[in-house]
Amino acid sequence: MSHNTNIFSSNDIDHMIKLSIGLIDYIDGIIYCKKQDDFLNIITLKQELRSFLLANCKHDIIIDDIDVDAERSQRIHYCSKCFSTF
Repeated sequence: MSHNTNIFSSNDIDHMIKLSIGLIDYIDGIIYCKKQDDFLNIITLKQELRSFLLANCKHDIIIDDIDVDAERSQRIHYCSKCFSTF
């Protein structure tokens, strides 16, 4: 699904980005769904929200090192606005 955002203002897109982040956080909190179809629909929605964020956020890429274990770390790249990883 493509996201045509040409009809929205920059403020509208910023608002949609914040809502998308909130929805993804909410979806991540769902542990159990009674119906398999519902669960698949939720996963599909999450993927669509992530696609929207990747396409529309004006990413501010942060490079950081995270601890993998006591002796190793790993470099990561993420957006400080939408928290997408690269």
